[in-house]
Amino acid sequence: MDIVSYRGEGAGGGVSSALKAAVDNFADSKSRWWFLQNNDLAYLNGDSRVHIVYNLENDLIQGHYRYCNEFIWPLMHDLPQFAIYKDTDRNYYREFNRQIARVQLDSGIGSGNIFIHDYQFALLPALLSSSQMSIFWHIPWPKKVPHHYSESIAELAQGMLACAKIGFHTTEYAQNFIQFVRDFFPEYKVNADELVIKNRKTKKITRLLVRPLGLDLKFWKAADAKQNLSIELPDTPIILSVDRADYTKGIMQRLEMIDYLFSAKPEFLGKLAFVQICQQTRPGLKAFDDYWANCRDYAAEIEKRYASSNWKPLYWHTSPISQQELSGLYKRAQVMLVNPVRDGLNLTAKEYVASLDDRNSSPGLLMLSSGAGVYNELGDQAVNVNPNSCKDACEALNYSLKMPLRMRDNRIKLMKQRLKTNSLEKWWHDFELTG
Repeated sequence: MDIVSYRGEGAGGGVSSALKAAVDNFADSKSRWWFLQNNDLAYLNGDSRVHIVYNLENDLIQGHYRYCNEFIWPLMHDLPQFAIYKDTDRNYYREFNRQIARVQLDSGIGSGNIFIHDYQFALLPALLSSSQMSIFWHIPWPKKVPHHYSESIAELAQGMLACAKIGFHTTEYAQNFIQFVRDFFPEYKVNADELVIKNRKTKKITRLLVRPLGLDLKFWKAADAKQNLSIELPDTPIILSVDRADYTKGIMQRLEMIDYLFSAKPEFLGKLAFVQICQQTRPGLKAFDDYWANCRDYAAEIEKRYASSNWKPLYWHTSPISQQELSGLYKRAQVMLVNPVRDGLNLTAKEYVASLDDRNSSPGLLMLSSGAGVYNELGDQAVNVNPNSCKDACEALNYSLKMPLRMRDNRIKLMKQRLKTNSLEKWWHDFELTG
């Protein structure tokens, strides 16, 4: 099996860690994991060495990067107001996929099962033309694509339809994709109930799979609860968030909620604090750089407004921490706050639940917005938080903090059971083995 992803072993974020766990635990010795390492196309195989195969020009890498993050990313998250389209970057995106395909074909990638991960490689399936291809779309598929962008997005969908299987986290994303195909591809026959798309001319069938990414549950359960934490933490109960400074994640809305909470309920001053593990993302792209700067400025205002000599409202850590340390932090948090505006899944919500000790006498609680894909799995046992209403969000937090211990415990246990039924191993084999 050949696995293709944009980031490889050791890259930041839960997806790379999940793919590494899947490759280490479930892939056979002949499998190759392809990824970008700096400007090089490389792969990792059974000998555990990174093999550098091909160097891509920097202009090509940067143009592809802009098209993915300034154009595809906001559109897929139903935030077209952030989208920037450039013909030159679209051509870079096409050429990036063409060069990757050519090198991989020369390396014999077309002879077996191929699993492609995410939007950076949407054109790759049509270029490889294998009968045993899957692509997993880790981000949402939008409810609506503005008409003037539809042709560009149709190009991505056309590439994906070369696969035998297309995976999505939620039924909504799969149905959004089906509606898009129905609207823009009359040559395809769509069966929305069975999640099947058939080319009327070639008779080729593409099946859509709704398979939210699972976790390596053994790791999170075994992670050392006594792990020493290198970051500064308050002595008060903590409300934890772990994410990137991305406008889809609701960071600014969270800061507005924190500001509103301590203004409207001063009795919380000094009694609790928010801990945020949040790094800058996609540096060099204006929308993301501006968002980061605005969030940092607002956080500084909040600290100036409410901090005392021995307490501050927000502990913002901008450096990434290890998964082991993160597990220890999850265990410390009284509440995990996950409040994206729109998010493909959000693995941190699952990691939090998986990390909590079954024997812990003071279990945590998950606050989750319906904008997260993981809401479909865990939302009925989490406390719903509306990122667009400070008042509602603060009422939800107040409810969470006052929730009886038994109710917290029952909610966490039910969420843990959900995670067990959708393990990383099951997710992997659904794509590896189904035909």
